[in-house]
Amino acid sequence: MMDGQVIGNGTEQQGGLRNYQKETIDALRQIDSNEKPRFSTLVNLPTGAGKTEVIRRFCMEKLEAGNKVLFIADRIALLEQAISVFARYKCTCKKDGYSYQLICGDHGGSPNDDEGDDDEEKDINSKKEKVSKIKPETDILFASIGTIKGVATDEDTDKFDSLGKWLEESQKKGKRLYVVYDEAHHVGNNSLGAFLSAIFGCRDTYAKGVRNFYNLTEIGLIGLTATVYRGDKFIGSFNAWFKNGYDFKNNRIVYINSKYGNYVLDDIGKIRNNRIAPVDIMQLTEGYGGEEPVLADPDFIKVPDFMDGKPATEEMEMEYLAGRIKKHFPKLGKTAVIVRNETMAKTLCMELEKQGIPSIRFTSKGLSAGERKTVLKKFRNPECKDILVAISIFDEGIDVPDLNTIYLYAPTNSQVVLRQRVGRVLRQAKNKREEKRIIWQYYPKDCKT
Repeated sequence: MMDGQVIGNGTEQQGGLRNYQKETIDALRQIDSNEKPRFSTLVNLPTGAGKTEVIRRFCMEKLEAGNKVLFIADRIALLEQAISVFARYKCTCKKDGYSYQLICGDHGGSPNDDEGDDDEEKDINSKKEKVSKIKPETDILFASIGTIKGVATDEDTDKFDSLGKWLEESQKKGKRLYVVYDEAHHVGNNSLGAFLSAIFGCRDTYAKGVRNFYNLTEIGLIGLTATVYRGDKFIGSFNAWFKNGYDFKNNRIVYINSKYGNYVLDDIGKIRNNRIAPVDIMQLTEGYGGEEPVLADPDFIKVPDFMDGKPATEEMEMEYLAGRIKKHFPKLGKTAVIVRNETMAKTLCMELEKQGIPSIRFTSKGLSAGERKTVLKKFRNPECKDILVAISIFDEGIDVPDLNTIYLYAPTNSQVVLRQRVGRVLRQAKNKREEKRIIWQYYPKDCKT
C-alpha cells in the first residue's frame, strides 16, 4: 500500500541517543526475545526524556522484520505528534518507508473532525480515516481508543471486520503484533480494558461487556508514561496489564538523596517490577551515565510578602516578577512562565510590556482552540523572542522542544504536576541553545511546603 501515507521516508538523518535511551531499547529487545509468545511492559521515562524516539526506533526494527504495529492513544493530537516523529527521519532499512493509517472515525462525528480541544501544532497533515477503511496490508496503524474500542463490544461487527482482518494479518508467518499505548497512566480506562481483553483473549473481570475475542497468539504490549503513580486505584490496572520488567541498578530505589532534596518515590514502591525505568527525573537532571546534566541548578526565590510597606497583591507580585525576568531577558533563550491563574497571566503580560519585553498569553479563557494553536505556532518558531505566559494547560501534552528556560510561579504539592512542568525544558532539539536549561522557582507568600 505504498501509494498511501508513508513513514520512514523523511529527509532528516536520525541523531544519537542518550545512554538511558540505548539501555531502554536494549531492555525492550531482551524482553521481546525472552518472553514468548506474549509480553507486556511499561516504558517509564521522565517527560522530555525522548520516549517517542525510543519507541520509534524499536518499532522500526520490528517493521523491518515484517511485523505490524498498532499505536494507540486517547487523543488524536498525541497520535499526530507520534506520526510527525515517525515520519521525520529517513528509514535506513526500507527505501520507500512503511505504510500507515490514522484511524479516528466511526465513533460519532466526521472522521476529519478533531476530538476535543487539542492544542498541539501538527507537523504533518495526516488523512483521518474510518475504522472500516483499514487495509490488511497497512504496516502501522495510529488509532484513537475511542474509535477501535468497538471492535470488542459493538454489535454491528461488520463495521469492524477490516480491523479484525488487520489483526489476524499481524499473526501470519509467525509474526508478532506490537501494541504501543501512549500516556499509559490512563490504563484504568474501561474502553481500553475492553479492547485489550478482546485482542489478548482475556475472559476475566476486565472483559465485562466484551463480545468479540481475537486471542492473538504473538503480541507485545508496550505502555509509555512519564508518571506511573496517579493514585492507588490505578495500581491494580497497572499490575494486571504490564507484567514484564527489566532490572537496572537503580530502578528499585525508593529513596534518593539528591541536591534538590530528599524524595520518597512512592510509585516505585507500589508498582511491581513490571516496567523499564532506567532513569528518574532526578538522575536525568543531575547527569546520568557520565553525561552532562541537562539542568543548571534551579534558582529558588521567595517573593516578598510586603512591597513598599504594603501587603503584596497579585499585581505587585507580577510587577516584581516582570522585573526579575528583565534582568535575564533575552540571554536565557526561549522562555515560558507558568502562573497560577488567568488574571495573573494577563497582568504579567501587561507588566512585561511596560518593561519592553514581548510576550504572548496561552490561557483557556478568552482564547479559542484555534487561537491557542496560533499562539503555539508562533512560539515554536525558532525566531520568536516572545515570552510565553501560560497557566496549567501548558503542563501536559504540549511540546516546545527548544524551550530553554521556565519560570514556575504556580506552586503545587503534586509530584506528577511538578515533573510534567520540569519536563517542558528537558527535551532535545536541533535549535536548542548549548547552555543547560534553567528552572526559576518562585515562592509566593501563600506557598505551601
